[in-house]
Amino acid sequence: MVPNRTFLKKAWLACWVVVVLLAFPAASLAQTTIDLVVHYVQGQPAEDKIAYQVSVYLSVV
Repeated sequence: MVPNRTFLKKAWLACWVVVVLLAFPAASLAQTTIDLVVHYVQGQPAEDKIAYQVSVYLSVV
């Protein structure tokens, strides 16, 4: 079975568009900004040290 000429033209055009788009490097991001949300912070003095034990609950949105 011989493929239809219209199909071959569309396939050629699609391949050409893909090659042209991939020829130029560009950065693409799904999300342009990243937000950090701190929900809860708890600090307790550590035993026998000059330090704190810190627990944080956060989300990256």
